[in-house]
Amino acid sequence: MKVLTVKPYPETQTALLPINRDFVVKYDPELYYLIDDYHWFAKKSFHCWYAVAWTNVNGKRKLLRMHHLVNSTPKDLVCHHINGDTMDNRIANLQNISEFEHAKYFSYR
Repeated sequence: MKVLTVKPYPETQTALLPINRDFVVKYDPELYYLIDDYHWFAKKSFHCWYAVAWTNVNGKRKLLRMHHLVNSTPKDLVCHHINGDTMDNRIANLQNISEFEHAKYFSYR
């Protein structure tokens, strides 16, 4: 896996993972062990692009979203990207909230 590491802010490090369609995913370098086993690619879901990978769960193929893996999101909650950048999967940018709370951030009219 090709990984670039940069320092956008003095107090933190961010690892960058280039994936398909010229997307680059940001994540915390200490979480490399979590994402290293997967082949990540960009997939559009509704109006946003996400970093996803295929995995097998109980013999069935399932789509895994990187932000859910990184933030250990329970099935009853939604993983919200605080800054709105769905390719920024750093822990500081992810928040597990209810679907009701998440709906407040969007206007579907």
